[in-house]
Amino acid sequence: MLEKSKTTESVFSEFQKIRFEKTTTITMSGRDFAKSLFNEDLTFCEQRNENAKITDYKTASQNIAKLWSKNLPK
Repeated sequence: MLEKSKTTESVFSEFQKIRFEKTTTITMSGRDFAKSLFNEDLTFCEQRNENAKITDYKTASQNIAKLWSKNLPK
């Protein structure tokens, strides 16, 4: 990023754009998770629990790591 930008201001602007998109996605996912945990509707809770039983948590954790590392230098 630094090598491609002509000014500090332009690289910071690009960084902020990438950070905003990623942070927004992470924040909204967290909010959805919290809504799921604190939902008191019996049918919803039963379906959530059934989904939890069949979730591939290894893949889920790998996808979370990919999201957090998105657009970071390699």
